[in-house]
Amino acid sequence: MSFTFDVKEELAHVMPARDCCRRAELAALWRFGRRHEAWVVDSAATARKVVQLTKRTWGRAASVRSVRVGSRYRFVLSSAEQQAEWNPENPCCRRSFLRGLFLAAGWLASPERGHHLELVLPCRGDAEAVRDILAREEFGARVGRRQGSYLVYLKDGEQVARFLNLIKASGSLMRFENVRAFKEVKNLVNRLVNADTANVEKSVDAAARQVEDIRAIVAAGVWERLPRALQEVALVRLRYPDASLRELGEALVPPVGKSGINHRLRRLHAWAEQARRN
Repeated sequence: MSFTFDVKEELAHVMPARDCCRRAELAALWRFGRRHEAWVVDSAATARKVVQLTKRTWGRAASVRSVRVGSRYRFVLSSAEQQAEWNPENPCCRRSFLRGLFLAAGWLASPERGHHLELVLPCRGDAEAVRDILAREEFGARVGRRQGSYLVYLKDGEQVARFLNLIKASGSLMRFENVRAFKEVKNLVNRLVNADTANVEKSVDAAARQVEDIRAIVAAGVWERLPRALQEVALVRLRYPDASLRELGEALVPPVGKSGINHRLRRLHAWAEQARRN
């Protein structure tokens, strides 16, 4: 399955707790899930989510029927209610709206291929409105056009990672950050071989070992048990794999000194060793 499919499967299991947020997500699913006058979603998990959202929001669930298209199935929904009002002034609602929008019209390149996220929209007005919503969340999205559709897209790895975090795709975010970090480490190693810089090579080896430690912790399923301070330094190391200890400390809020970062990384290594033994 594609990375996009995996992200959507994860998002299909994220249920907003607040009624206003459910309405915002439902509004996006309805507005951008229409195809040829029908309300269509691509997966059974998303269809089940729509059923739950409509039942909780409107008091009655949408009906679902499956339609085979080639080797895959799509799910057509119907409901007497076809509007869901939402308030774009609420940050929580904007984030739920963007989650529903990605479920209905999103695409994300595999992290092994690059950093590219698209939202495919039917008209320029929709594209500009979505770009404005993203701007309110401090994203520098661009609008383009392809084969009669309009695209709102992000091509910066940091912004793609922020978007995944915003819509609560935490598992997909970890995979994205892991791949991005390893690619950056690999590119840095290649530069070091050409430059023959021993001190920097030592730093890269240490960063690579730290990334391996983080992967071992995630693979063992103990990430959620890590103290918050260790989670913070792990995410900064993944985001800046070639940074020095001083630079890692400066990237934290509040900043942490070099000795403090070194102490956290040693604790992170101890967690990783325990995870490997288990």
